[in-house]
Amino acid sequence: MNKRDLSESDIKAKYITPAITGAGWDEQTQIEREVFFTDGRIYVKGRMTARGKRKFADYILFHKPNMPIAVVEAKDNKHSLSSGIQQALGYANTLDIPFVFSSNGDGFYFHDKTATEGEIEKEIALDEFPSPDVLWEKYIRTLYPYIGYFLHHVICSPYFQNMIVEVQTGAGREGLPKNKMDNIIIALPPKEEQKILNEKVKVIMHKCNALEEQIKSSEVNANMLMQAVLKEAFEGKQEVVGV
Repeated sequence: MNKRDLSESDIKAKYITPAITGAGWDEQTQIEREVFFTDGRIYVKGRMTARGKRKFADYILFHKPNMPIAVVEAKDNKHSLSSGIQQALGYANTLDIPFVFSSNGDGFYFHDKTATEGEIEKEIALDEFPSPDVLWEKYIRTLYPYIGYFLHHVICSPYFQNMIVEVQTGAGREGLPKNKMDNIIIALPPKEEQKILNEKVKVIMHKCNALEEQIKSSEVNANMLMQAVLKEAFEGKQEVVGV
């Protein structure tokens, strides 16, 4: 059967849902389909009792329970890839959801509400649908733009390494169960403080790198001097023996 002859339900079943689950979204805990909501509140299907204008979203994706992160609007294949994006954006604005997708079964049209410059909208293939972790990281980086640098410095610090040693298991303390990692708490300072801390660390690291280069240069010069001394000593000794 030609794809253009398929109904919207068939398009969702044959193309959209498999693309989403194939990207790592759990159908039981992270995907809600045919979701009704009003005034910014999401209601479980079958329990819609609130008053107000009812709206309907084809898919709402959750990173964690009660933490919606993406909305997907489906259309049949007679529509264009992006034909549902404005409708989905309206839903996303009402529910304060950062990532918006529209699909007709050929791929996805992606609108990134967290982007302030560069590529805000783009087309992606069915097999390019982002995983939960990819979208969550993108969202977190928007909330905390310096979080990558900050966490890198924290993880490399003796403070964090000591925490890891304390929760490791096994005779050689080589084990690190996921449930132990999940319970490690890292305090995140406000965004501006993260920026200040990162800048201070960069200055210190720049000085450390410069000092390291000086040490390397000194070692090279010392080795060159030693080679010159040894060369002169041995060549001088050969001349004496020859006489």
